[in-house]
Amino acid sequence: MKKLFKGIISTALCLMVLTPTFAHASDLNEEASTPQVKWQQKVEEKKQNIQDRREEKRADREERKEVKEERRADFMEMVETYAPELAEQFDDKFTEHHTLQSSIFEARLDKNQSSFNDAKEELNALKEELQEQVKNEEITKEELKETLKAFRDENKAEREAIKEGYKSDLADEIEAQKTRHEETKALREALKTAVENEDSETIVSIINQLYDNLLEHIEFDSTKLEYIENMS
Repeated sequence: MKKLFKGIISTALCLMVLTPTFAHASDLNEEASTPQVKWQQKVEEKKQNIQDRREEKRADREERKEVKEERRADFMEMVETYAPELAEQFDDKFTEHHTLQSSIFEARLDKNQSSFNDAKEELNALKEELQEQVKNEEITKEELKETLKAFRDENKAEREAIKEGYKSDLADEIEAQKTRHEETKALREALKTAVENEDSETIVSIINQLYDNLLEHIEFDSTKLEYIENMS
């Protein structure tokens, strides 16, 4: 009987000791599930996703860069053989083109990151303001949610409008670049045939046309970079 009584006392003491711990754990779980914490977790996840996409794009760009460098080396060997007077000009313009495309790539990433940061700051400020209004019973929690959703929807619509504005403002240039891209593909195929047939005259003619296309592509990229840098 005494052993049973001691067992009951021991169990009771254990429960008394553990109860605050359980309560504390419950408080932590409740705190971890508050809207503020959940929102912060979503923000951090969004930031990580953006960073991951940036790294993926950089890696993909590096892979494509290696392929382009190989093609460029093969092409430059052909230029030096059939049109040596254009070799230095081609080399300079290839470098200029590469620099422009790198600048466009970085400018886009910077704009996207800046846009995300600005939207996050505005949203956090709005959230704090709305939470204060809920606290003062000026609005309901449901109205808070609806306002935040409206903000996000508006922000998304603004981003879409910027994309459409870019397509609209540079519509002629974009269409011309698409046509030029198809022409360049056709010229490369014709160049392969000319090389196989050892048709030097045609090879030189195509090389000159490709040079003109490269100059026009550089002009297009310059316009695109200027537009991106001036985007608000």
